[in-house]
Amino acid sequence: MVVSPCLPWPVLPTRLEEETRTNIHAFSGTRTHGRSGQTHEDHASDSVATAPSPCYSWSTKDSACPPMKDGEVRLYGMRFCPFTQRVRIVLNAKNIPHNVVNINLKNQPEWYFKIHPDGKVPALDTGNEVVLESLDIADFLDEKFPDPPLYPNDPELKSRDKEFIKKFGKVVGATSRALHNTDNLPVEEYLKDILEPLEEFEAELTNRGTTFFGGDNPGMLDYIMWPWSERSKVPSALQDKEFHFQKEKFPTLVAWRDAMKDVNAVRDTITSLETHVKFLKGYSGANPEFDNL
Repeated sequence: MVVSPCLPWPVLPTRLEEETRTNIHAFSGTRTHGRSGQTHEDHASDSVATAPSPCYSWSTKDSACPPMKDGEVRLYGMRFCPFTQRVRIVLNAKNIPHNVVNINLKNQPEWYFKIHPDGKVPALDTGNEVVLESLDIADFLDEKFPDPPLYPNDPELKSRDKEFIKKFGKVVGATSRALHNTDNLPVEEYLKDILEPLEEFEAELTNRGTTFFGGDNPGMLDYIMWPWSERSKVPSALQDKEFHFQKEKFPTLVAWRDAMKDVNAVRDTITSLETHVKFLKGYSGANPEFDNL
């Protein structure tokens, strides 16, 4: 099961993000549904400066929606949501000027349900339309802002990257269960389900012979994977255990992770292990802290 998009954790949705999803939710209230394959390539250069993204936080039902400026792109998200982080990275990679409004997922403002009827995040507002679901938002941005492209130009390579994005759903689901200990198990039991599908990713990146799945620079597949790589040590830390990643079994992915941390588009979004743990430990309370951590 894949947790998607972020919602009042640890409640898990009953459908996969890769399955039939809401794609566009216009202010008129119309919605379209469809199955969309996920994508990848070309390369967002890590030498490009990322666009500034001022953040706002609104914690109560009575808070007003901050006005948007003409031509502004806005991301509604939550600071610790990995699905929100996916979109932030893509926005950064494409150097798209934007701002972020963080939503308190346990006490959403009433106005937010007009943007996302289920009160979930992320949601992207272009001023003309609202796009829901992190994978759909990422693809929308890649089409709407084509420079730099994040998928390969070769249709077969693009299709292969989409296939691997779908396969990564197994890692997302297993990591989400581990983060929230949904089955009340020792962390080692969850790690088996996380590491097994990564074997195919290790083999794929080794076969490509490049630093990133996108080549010399990251592509969509790299960016979609990163938030869960960032959280790899969190489940163990939540159970006060050390996470011993099998570096000898995944040498290429270890090198990939080290390289990804230095990519500008990614670095701007990284949260420390200690902060992730502090947030998740407090999330089960009545008034979890979303910002001052």
